[in-house]
Amino acid sequence: MAKYFIFNKDAANENGALFRAAESDTALQNLNVNQDLYKVLNPTDAVYTNFQKGLYIDIKYDDSDTISYTDISSTVSFVDADHLNSEINAYKDQINHWLVRNKNHTDYNKWNTFKNNIVAIDASSKTYPLAKSIQQILEDQSQVYLSLFEIP
Repeated sequence: MAKYFIFNKDAANENGALFRAAESDTALQNLNVNQDLYKVLNPTDAVYTNFQKGLYIDIKYDDSDTISYTDISSTVSFVDADHLNSEINAYKDQINHWLVRNKNHTDYNKWNTFKNNIVAIDASSKTYPLAKSIQQILEDQSQVYLSLFEIP
């Protein structure tokens, strides 16, 4: 199944050029993005999965449309429960902002479930420092994880 990174057009080699991401053709359609205005590239499944898990950041492309990133898998960490709770709240707030405006969107239930799963993470039950992203915590609990770049 094709996966997509949607970049700002004419932004080769620029950090911050990633606009959205889509895990399938359907997800790409649900973004309602005018693809003529953006650079749409296909990452490998492995790159996309690690991006979704929050392990790859600074996603960008070069003049030959090669995708590059910074791998933070060995450095992602929460120092304590307050740090994890702060990140949980940031995710919750961003998703809630979208949910309030998009109650009839096709992906509403998917994002509402993702938000509820994040909010249900019990930060006090973790051992710190915790060398996992929020998405990895959800993966460990056999729950679906997403990247905020996938919000339609």
